[in-house]
Amino acid sequence: LSTLLRISENGMKQYRRTRPEASKDGIKKAKLVTKKALIRSIHPLIQGCDPKRCNALAVEKADFVRMLQTFRPAQTVFETGIGTGTASQSAGNVNGGQLLRAANKTKLMKGAEM
Repeated sequence: LSTLLRISENGMKQYRRTRPEASKDGIKKAKLVTKKALIRSIHPLIQGCDPKRCNALAVEKADFVRMLQTFRPAQTVFETGIGTGTASQSAGNVNGGQLLRAANKTKLMKGAEM
């Protein structure tokens, strides 16, 4: 049995080395399917769950993980609060100013020691 496992693993390695690359059209179609969320759920056998033995909790967990993997926020971390003039931005500027003053003070102290 271990010999058969080794042979199958070697065959898979050879296949991965020699298989052709995905076509550009195929990549575009796969991204479109993912973006439009055309795949609603994954069949339990593909997920590795036997429907007769798999509980609904495992399927629900797999669906939740898939949802997290495909989540894309409307804004990035760097875009939040841009152009709104919120209080958090002004607080950030105050803290930034404090950090700048502390850095300059440290430079001055190091310069005085030399």
